[in-house]
Amino acid sequence: MNNLVKYPQEDHEYIINGGILIYDYNKKFGSTLNSLNELNKKMEDSKELIMEREKSVKLGEMIVEMENKNKIIQEKLLDMEKKNMYVREEFLNKEIDMKTRLYNEYDEKIKKKDEQILSIRDDVIKKEEAKYNYLKKELEMERENRKIEINRIQEWLNTEKSNNEYLKKRFEIDLEREVSNQTQCYKEELEELKKKNQEYYDKYENKNKGKIFEEEFYRKVEEYNDKEEGNKWKISHVGSKYGGMCDIIFQHKDTGQIILVESKNNLEKNPVPTKDVDKFYRDVLDKTNNAIGGIIISTAKIQKKRSFEREVVQNKLLIFISHFSLNNIGQLFCNLEYIIGENQIHNNELSKEERNELLVKQFDYYIDEGNFHKTRSKRAFDKSEEIREIYYKLNQEDIKILKNDEKKVEKVKKKKEKEKNEEKKEKKEINFQELEENCDKVRKINNEKQTKFYLKYKNELGEIIMQYFSDNHKMEKKLEKIKDEKKEIIMHSINKKRKKIKKNDETVNNIKINTILN
Repeated sequence: MNNLVKYPQEDHEYIINGGILIYDYNKKFGSTLNSLNELNKKMEDSKELIMEREKSVKLGEMIVEMENKNKIIQEKLLDMEKKNMYVREEFLNKEIDMKTRLYNEYDEKIKKKDEQILSIRDDVIKKEEAKYNYLKKELEMERENRKIEINRIQEWLNTEKSNNEYLKKRFEIDLEREVSNQTQCYKEELEELKKKNQEYYDKYENKNKGKIFEEEFYRKVEEYNDKEEGNKWKISHVGSKYGGMCDIIFQHKDTGQIILVESKNNLEKNPVPTKDVDKFYRDVLDKTNNAIGGIIISTAKIQKKRSFEREVVQNKLLIFISHFSLNNIGQLFCNLEYIIGENQIHNNELSKEERNELLVKQFDYYIDEGNFHKTRSKRAFDKSEEIREIYYKLNQEDIKILKNDEKKVEKVKKKKEKEKNEEKKEKKEINFQELEENCDKVRKINNEKQTKFYLKYKNELGEIIMQYFSDNHKMEKKLEKIKDEKKEIIMHSINKKRKKIKKNDETVNNIKINTILN
């Protein structure tokens, strides 16, 4: 029913009637056709049966009957087809008329729609043309603006390019200037490092490092004396020009007293050797320089000396300073003042006896050193001759003759002592008969040998025993045992006192006499 809506109201009845007619026809003849089809199938089956039963006569009759029936049915079918054709033609004519009328109506509607579409298309075309023209104008304007912008950007790029070139040149100029400045700084720093390296080489590696250090040390001392000490010291740089002198001579301008200073620039692995220390002793103790003392400084260790050590030799104060730094020049001047003060406290002149005693000890030392050290014999004997000359100038007496006289006196003394000892021994001869009187038992050793070591005592039974020993030690042991047993001791030999070995405080070693004035 919904399908009839699209058709006109006046055609609804016609359409319904035509549909009913077709429906009845199909219902009536459709079942017949179906039955005919079924019958045809049966007939085909029956034909097969007939062929199977050819011998059967009845089958033939049935076939005849069926053929007759089939003819009748075919005739009926032909009649029905004719009727159907008639009905179909009528229905189709009506349907064609209806569709033709519907087509015409639809054709008119389509024409109207086409006209509407054409008018709409024209309107759209006009609108699109207007829009196109508008957009075209906008694009042209935009293109012009873009061209202007491009020109502006191009100008800006040209300006930036010129600026970049300027900045590049400026950067290159600044870079070159900075590099040159930095290079100059590095060159100056390199030169300074070379100077420092050369200074280090001169101080510690160069063969003339001692001389270079002396010159720098002398310059520092002069500066300190001028700035800090009020130039109260007269300083003379002697170096190695004169023998028997140290590197620098300090003379106090007020008192006129002289102090010798020796400087040594050594590495830590190579300390100041003892031969340089001995030379320092000889230089300071030399009578010709009139020095009251001396100081030896070293940038390294001084062998056989502490970091700071002082000695008094022949009434002269000697100071040894290890690990000295040029930045601590004040330490040197403090020690100079100390030597001046000590010299004022202690009288600068020795008594004649003390002076002669010192010269004799020095003479003995050099003689012993010459006899003992073959490598130093010549130098030692030369020094002994120098002391001999000094002693003669001071005392008008030869020290060798004096020593020989002393040796003779000692020999005489020894001889007299020996004689006295022999007399004492003779006096102290033991009378063994008197010892052994009233003794109940006498115990001797080594084949009835009587010795000077004896012990006379009473035993537990009250018997008097006389016993001899081979040495004093055994006698002492026996004596202690009897004392412990609380036996009566009548007599025993004199105990020998053991001599204790005393350590001499005074040592005369090399030229250093440490305890002469202490």
